[in-house]
Formats: sequence, C-alpha cells, structure tokens
Amino acid sequence: MPVREVSPGCFQWGDQKIYCGQDAEKKAHAQGRAIIASGWKEAEYQPNQTLGDYDDEGLTHSSTIDGYQPFKYSVMTSRAETLSKTSCCCGADESNPCICMKQPEPMQCSAKEPMCPCYKELAKAKMGAESFEADSKEEARLKKYVKTYGEEGAKVRNRIFKRILANAQDGTKAGQWSARKAQSLTEDYEKAMAKKNKRPYKSSKKTKSQKSLKDWGDQDWKTKSGKKSSKTGERYLPAKAIDALTDEEYKKTSAKKRKDMKKGKQFSDQPKTIAKKTAKFRNEEVVEWDDVEWNNKSPKKKKHEWRDDVEWDSESTKPSSVEISRSSNPQKKLMAVFYDSEGKKLKTTHFGQRGASDYTKHGDKERMERYLERHGGGTITSTKEDWKDPTTAGSLSRWILWNKPDLEGSFKDYLKRFNLKGDLKVSKSAEEVTILAPIFGPTVLGFVAGAIIAHIANR
Repeated sequence: MPVREVSPGCFQWGDQKIYCGQDAEKKAHAQGRAIIASGWKEAEYQPNQTLGDYDDEGLTHSSTIDGYQPFKYSVMTSRAETLSKTSCCCGADESNPCICMKQPEPMQCSAKEPMCPCYKELAKAKMGAESFEADSKEEARLKKYVKTYGEEGAKVRNRIFKRILANAQDGTKAGQWSARKAQSLTEDYEKAMAKKNKRPYKSSKKTKSQKSLKDWGDQDWKTKSGKKSSKTGERYLPAKAIDALTDEEYKKTSAKKRKDMKKGKQFSDQPKTIAKKTAKFRNEEVVEWDDVEWNNKSPKKKKHEWRDDVEWDSESTKPSSVEISRSSNPQKKLMAVFYDSEGKKLKTTHFGQRGASDYTKHGDKERMERYLERHGGGTITSTKEDWKDPTTAGSLSRWILWNKPDLEGSFKDYLKRFNLKGDLKVSKSAEEVTILAPIFGPTVLGFVAGAIIAHIANR
C-alpha cells in the first residue's frame, strides 16, 4: 500500500496516522514497513462470502453487493480464503488477472502488496473526487471573498491564503490554520493591494470576523519567556493571563501543551482550573475563521453554536437528568432528551450516524483510537468536538458510543462524569437486521436484505 501526501508536507500510509513536518514521508514509510513486518496482509475480495458473514452495518459496504469492495483492503481475517484460477479478484478474470492469480499454487492473495487491475482505477477515481472537492471549496471561498474584497481582491487574497496555508509559519505547521496565520494573511493581502493602488475592502466597515481578529491581536498573546512556542513548547496566552498565573500554573499548562504536541495535536485544551482562571483574559473563542472551509466544526467555535440535530425547548442549559432512546431521526441511532431538576424538558439531541459501527458494537480499541483522533483534533484533517458539554452530539457519541465496550457501561460512566441522573431505554446502539428472522424466516430475510443492498448500490 503506497504512502500518499494528504496535504502539503503531510503523509499517510493507508488509513494510519498522518505525519507532518520534518521526515514526515520517511516516518509514514517506516510505519508501513513495521505493519507489514508484523504479518499484516491486504485481503482481496472473497467471492464465496454471503450475507451471513456480515453484521447489519457491514452489509452496506459488503463485497456481496457488486463483486468487489474497495473499502475492504484491510487485515486478512479467518474469512479470507484461497482463490482458484477462475476466481475474480477486484473484478479480474483469467484474461486480465491480478497478481495473486498469477502466482504459483496455492493461489492466495498473500503478496505484501497485491495489486488488482482495477485498484489503480479506483485510486484514480478517488483522487479525482478529492480534486473536485478541493475545487468546490475554493469556488465557495472565492464567492465569499468577493462580497468583502471585490473581484480582484478575492483572487489576490485566495492566492496568498493558499501560500500561507501550505507554509510552516507563525508557529503553525504546513496544512494547518491559526489566528496568527490569519493575521499574516490580512497583513500580506493589504500590502499586496496597496502595491496595486487598489482598495483592499469593498466597505470601510469591518466585518464581525475582522473585528474579532483585531481584538485577538490586541490582547498581546505571547509566551512567558518571550520565545516562540514552537521552539519551547510553552503555552501562548494573553499577557494579562500570564501575569495572573503562578509560575507553577504556567508550567502545568505548558506541560499539557507539550504532551498534546507530541501526539500531533494542533490545539491543546488547558487544565480545567487554569482555563477558568484565564478565561476572562482570552478572546480566542470568538475568533471566526473566514478563510478555511472546515468539514464539520471549526477548531475554535463560539459557545452555544449548536448544530441542526439539536432541538431546544427551554432557555436553561443546565440539565439534571437525561433519557436515552431510539432516535426518531432516520439518519441517527439514538436521541437524548434532557430535563431540568423540575422535570421540564430542556432539549433533545440526536446522535450516532445510523449504519455506522461504534465501539459498543465492535470493541476494537485501534478503531476507537482512530475515532478519537478524527473527532478530538488529533490530526490536521480531524474535527475539534466539544466533549465537555454533555448535551452536544459530539459529547454523547464520545462518552456513550465510543467509551466502554458495552452500551450500559458507557451510559453509567457518562452519568457519573457529568453528575446526571438518567434512564437508558435501549440495550444496543442500533437495531439488528436479524430481528426480522423469527417473523419471516432466514430465506425471506436474505431476499429482503439483498434487495435493500441492491437498492443502495444502484443509488
């Protein structure tokens, strides 16, 4: 499996950890060699697998749908079987064989890097999709820029933005964005427009995000030593916040930052007691990132910026109890209804993508670690979810679906963690397809499941 460059200066082997910065590509290759040396093999499509080999979540990604499965390049399990000369591998046949079919008997897909003829085509299609997505984001960014900077200004700003994003500067890695990079973008853009004798803005009135960025800069953010945080690992804070902390407190919050930096995290939360002490001096929570199109949530979001899957019923934001049941939203697994101390309904939050697996279902610790990296801000492509507010979809997914290997254990830990009372009205995070078996029998069930899968595949 080749190493790919996922963003400027950042490399990844397969779906493993993303490495950025110095020797990033070498580190990704080293990880791949280590995994292969451990006995890892890629599994080809197995033509004799049936619906019975999959759980309900796995059915929608199963190779039984259309004869090959690009998502199924993973660790070879006990289900993987030998292939005969006439077997199809990723859509191959005797006239157009894949590597494993060319090898001497026994013909197994056990090469270190088995490559099917269609594998390259799938890779090309994926690259094309990624390129299209990038183009779409750039078009959206330019359209937004035009409203503030005009036609010519939008093109100039977009060009400078791409250059700064790709650079490792302002204490921020290549491919990452920050308030300091946003300041550099504003400075470079205004200089570029001045050279052209052009107005940098369509209106003299500052936008909300421009005011926020100015307020952020006016706070005089720095480290206690005055040196770069990227060199010392110290915590950047407003000068007044640093003055308010004791030497021991500043050492503690800087140690937390260094620990998170070693894990590859761009953003590091402060210890709770220190965060409370510095909160009144910080303005970073209101900084908006006009220049970056985030997949889900921005890493520095405003408080109470709730998503569409939240339904408010009260002004209060302090729940006393919660009730977890099956979601009425067809796209979600569960819903949490929150009540205050008087039993008044506060809000309902739907969470857990229906059709996707979770830790309470598969119990795979490696998959859980990857989930935590994706949703906890652990890599440059990950989101920074709010896991401290018990009422958010991100927090509910983290502590109920991706916490303990069983749903009941996770729910009990969630209640204890947030000092809540509660009632769990389901025993599993998602319904099982097999619940139809006692009514219709396995034959009819197989027919129904096959029809559903065929419908999904043809959509």
